[in-house]
Order: sequence, then C-alpha cells, then structure tokens
Amino acid sequence: PRFSIRKVDELKSLVLDTLFENLSLGLIEDHEPRALLYTQCRRRNAKILLTQLQELLKNLNWDLDDVDELIVNRGPGSYTGVRIALSVVRTTAQVLKLPIRCVNSLEVLAFQVAPQMEPFPVMLNCTRQEVFWTWFQFNESGFPEMTSDIELSELEDLPDAVLKNPVHLLQLGQRRDSELAELEKIQLQYPVPDAWMIYQAAHLGQVKELPIEQIQPLYLKKDVQTKSSIR
Repeated sequence: PRFSIRKVDELKSLVLDTLFENLSLGLIEDHEPRALLYTQCRRRNAKILLTQLQELLKNLNWDLDDVDELIVNRGPGSYTGVRIALSVVRTTAQVLKLPIRCVNSLEVLAFQVAPQMEPFPVMLNCTRQEVFWTWFQFNESGFPEMTSDIELSELEDLPDAVLKNPVHLLQLGQRRDSELAELEKIQLQYPVPDAWMIYQAAHLGQVKELPIEQIQPLYLKKDVQTKSSIR
C-alpha cells in the first residue's frame, strides 16, 4: 500500500463504488486490503454487484454481518452509478446497523496522483461540455487535501490556471472531449480509482461517519456542493 494508516483497532470495511462506469468493491481488514475488485462492466453494475460481493466475501470466509463499516463514493459521476451505489449502501447500513463514510469522486482521483510540491487540479468530465473540477495540495503527511470548492464549469469557462497546469482528468462515457484529451496529464502513482483509493480518501482524510438520512448523492448540477458541505 502506498500510504500508511495507523492501526488503532480491528476493523473490517466494505468499500463500494459504481460511479466511474466500473464496479469497484473492496474488503479491508485492519487497514490492509484483503480483496479488491475493479472491473469495467459499464452498465451491468446493478446486475452483477451483489453476485460479485458475495463471491469476495466467500473467498475470505466473511459474512456480510462481519463488516464493521461501509465506505462509498457519492459523486459526482454517472447519474445511474450514484443511485446504484448509495441504494445498496443505505439498505445494507439500515439492515445491519452499520456506520457509513462518504467521499467524493474528485478526492478518490486525487489519491491516484504521485506526491508533489505544487497544487494540482483534478477534473471529471461527465458530458462533452461540462467539467467538475477542484484543486488539491499534498499536506505534510503526504496525502492530498482538497483546497477549493468543487465547481461545475463549461469548457470555455475553465480558468486558465486549470488549463495551463498538468491535471488529473477522468472522462466518462464513450464520447471523449478532444480538447480535454489534449491537456497535459499529471503523473499518477496508482493506476485506477478503485476501492483502495476510496478507503484511503476516507480514512486518511478523516471523513466522519454519517447517519443514513444524511447519505445523499452529489450528482445533480444544481446541487454541486462545496468542500465544507461534503464532509
């Protein structure tokens, strides 16, 4: 693992993500990855999610009620993906009385980036004309922190500072924007935004547990939220 998390107690975590048009599942024990799944199944997430989860649990001889906490990426991202992930997490948490930690998708992407001194932008392109973006900076502990609000901009309105810096960009969907594809890309240290990156963002970022009624998607354009409201 790239980051070191101080072990304070025994903890079994289930991590789930369906927002990046792939299925990511993770079973983490004592802050170490025990089973990770990352598959580009696109629109089949809802059909295979529970089957794949049961397979991972079986391979570790875990039952679902062995899990101590749930961690989920709540957006922004694929509209359908947001609903799938949060629906499963909310139902599981309600049945098993489990705490939930939520991260946003730009935080997950930032944890892929190789450590550097300078601030860097992270971008998520969900349509051909609009981009979610924000800035990150590596802190003294060596992991990225979000330093500005998440914004949603049309391509023509993106600040020059964003366009002229190396970026970490993820484009969703089959139709990729050629203008964004030409941007200089930042060096990554971890290849995919999988369940391990989600776990890192939650625990290194000290994301607090939330009650079920506060587990809301971050995906509607009119509901783009700021850094302070995401925690």
